Amino acid sequence: MKEIIEINRWGFLILFGLSLIPISPFKEFFAGTFTIAFILWLYSITILGQSTIKKKSLTTIDIKRFKIVTLALPLLLLAQIFFSFNEYTGSYFVIVLNIILISLTIFAVLYVYYFAAKTVTTLEKEKDVSFNEMFPNLILIGLSIIGVWFIQPKLKDLI
Repeated sequence: MKEIIEINRWGFLILFGLSLIPISPFKEFFAGTFTIAFILWLYSITILGQSTIKKKSLTTIDIKRFKIVTLALPLLLLAQIFFSFNEYTGSYFVIVLNIILISLTIFAVLYVYYFAAKTVTTLEKEKDVSFNEMFPNLILIGLSIIGVWFIQPKLKDLI
C-alpha cells in the first residue's frame, strides 16, 4: 500500500487523461483503471494515515466500516453496469434497483471521501479536526485529479 502513496502524481494525471480521449477504443479500460487506482489511493491514505495517527497518539477513527464500504464500492459499480445493460432495463424492478444502487454508490463514495479527507487533515494539523477544518481536503478529493495533484506531495511527507 505504501507504493500507491509513493506513485508520482504524473502517473494519475496520464491515466486520467487517457480515460478522457473520446475516440479511443480503450476509453472504458482507462476509465476503469483510473477509478480502481483512485479508490486504492483513498484506501491507502486512510489505512496508512490511521496507523500513522495511532503512532502519534492522536484520536483514530474506527476503520472497520470504512474497509467494508471501500470493498463494497467496486461491487456496487459493477452491479450498476450489469443492470444498466440488462435486457429488462425498462421494467420497474430494474429501475427501482438502479435507483437504490445509485443511492448506495453515492453514499459509499462520500463516505470514503470523508474518511480520507479527515485522515489527511488530522495528519496535517496533528489534532482532532472538525468538519470545517477538513472541508478543503474533502473538496480536493472530490475533484479527483486536482486532489491527487495537490494532496499527493503532502502525503509523501506525512505518511
